Amino acid sequence: MALANYSDLKTSVSTWLDRTDLDTVLPDLITLAEASLNRTLRHRLMLQRSTASIDSEYTVLPSDFLEMRALQINGDPVRSLEYLTPQQMDENDSSYRNDAKPLFFSVIKDYFQVLPVPDTTYTGELIYYSRIPSLSDSQTSNWLLDDHPDIYLYGTLRQASPYLREDERMAVWESLYAARYAETQAESERTETYGSSLRIKHTPLGD
Repeated sequence: MALANYSDLKTSVSTWLDRTDLDTVLPDLITLAEASLNRTLRHRLMLQRSTASIDSEYTVLPSDFLEMRALQINGDPVRSLEYLTPQQMDENDSSYRNDAKPLFFSVIKDYFQVLPVPDTTYTGELIYYSRIPSLSDSQTSNWLLDDHPDIYLYGTLRQASPYLREDERMAVWESLYAARYAETQAESERTETYGSSLRIKHTPLGD
């Protein structure tokens, strides 16, 4: 059957597992598969662009933020900020006591931090990896299911292992998932390497 939406995915997983009693479990298995992918997959279609008014040391990150790719201060000229670890930010704090145009940034909890502290309001532009939109009855598809349904299917099947306990099929699904995952990551890296345009959605920060 086609894997076009959330309902199709649940039906396919049940079919592959040869089980008809998993209706309450399937959403959990899909959620676990998505959590695993968010921790490891970094695909070009996860990239988003967002703008923010930077007028203090800390600015809230987008709600779907996973990992920063780049941060710049727009203007003439544009200034790309250098990433420092939180510890390095603390170590350099005493060298930048006066407010000024930021030079460095770090990520702490749900905020990005800049140094020096801004002396006025600047327009910042972030490029970051965003979370894969979670599938549900109201969010029936997303870019990953549209473009890579095999990743979703095998990723969900491998999450069934603890629930099903001993099942000789798990090694096969784990191997299929690993192969498709590697192909998907490699496809993204090739696209970026050869300079193809990135599909980066632009959203105002906080939306």
